[in-house]
Parts: sequence; structure tokens; C-alpha cells
Amino acid sequence: TGNIGPTSTGPHLDVKQTDRAEFAPKALDNFVEVDDPELGTVPLSKVGITGDFASHTRRGSHGIDYGTYSGTRLYVKNGARVIGSTPSEHGDVVTIELPNGKRYTLLHGTKAN
Repeated sequence: TGNIGPTSTGPHLDVKQTDRAEFAPKALDNFVEVDDPELGTVPLSKVGITGDFASHTRRGSHGIDYGTYSGTRLYVKNGARVIGSTPSEHGDVVTIELPNGKRYTLLHGTKAN
């Protein structure tokens, strides 16, 4: 993750459900781990939220911003998988799919090779 793109508000990970639905901050904790330099390897919500769903909605968007440091590595697990990655001016838009079929995009970072 990083601080990528002209509208980025600092180091964070922007997560959106692809159907634009609201989701709980802990919805991905069983499927996404973060290598946080202070906390170690932790579930996504443990890094804190820097922009909640309501703040995204107020600015015409949807999703949650998680407070990751630039250079933080993320890992999918427990049957979640990366199903696509598209470059954008805001970093790679990485799409993951959970075992239940729900899809999320992760933004403001670079997909690992």
C-alpha cells in the first residue's frame, strides 16, 4: 500500500465492495492480513480506520480507508483470492474475491509480482 495518486490523502488502503454496498470495518479480517511495522502481522481492521463509509459517501464515493503505512504488504488467506489487477493513476486496483463470492477492490498500492 502507499500514498499513490493525485487525490490520495496520505498512506492508506482504500477498500470498496464492488457492488458499492456498505460493509463492516472487520468484514475482511478473516481474509486479509497486513504486515504492520508496529503491530506485526494483523487482520486488516487492526491498523485502524482513517476514513469510514459515511465520509466516503459524503464525498460521492463508497468504501473504507484503512490506516496502512506506505510499503505495507497485504496478504489474502482462507480461500480469498486475487482475481484481477488494473493499473490506474491512483495505483493498482486489485480485486479480490472471498469464498462467498463477494468482491472488493483495494486501491493506493502496487500489486506484487
